[in-house]
Amino acid sequence: MKTAFLLSWVETFKNYFEEQTGRTLAIYTGIYFIKEYNNFRHPGSGYPLADAPLWIAFYPKASQKKTTVPPDLGSWTRWTVWQYTDRGKVKGIEGKVDLNRGIPELLTAT
Repeated sequence: MKTAFLLSWVETFKNYFEEQTGRTLAIYTGIYFIKEYNNFRHPGSGYPLADAPLWIAFYPKASQKKTTVPPDLGSWTRWTVWQYTDRGKVKGIEGKVDLNRGIPELLTAT
């Protein structure tokens, strides 16, 4: 799939969703996917998803000592939610689970 097609499709869906619901659509993706699709840069229109809140999946490894938070990609310089592991443990849940960190504004969102 070409970057331009992917971004056009997502932008069309985002606009439709927001018009129909009056809510803001968040983008959930991983670092690898942003990189695979040209840093989410549309060749003709720049970064059409940059105004959407970003929920980023990024699992730093112990070997990445200099990387402690997700890097700026896709023209996002701030993430809304960071899924930092898929191997977390939560009391009362069997097996490993995803763990996330979010900005404080999420706690007061309506």
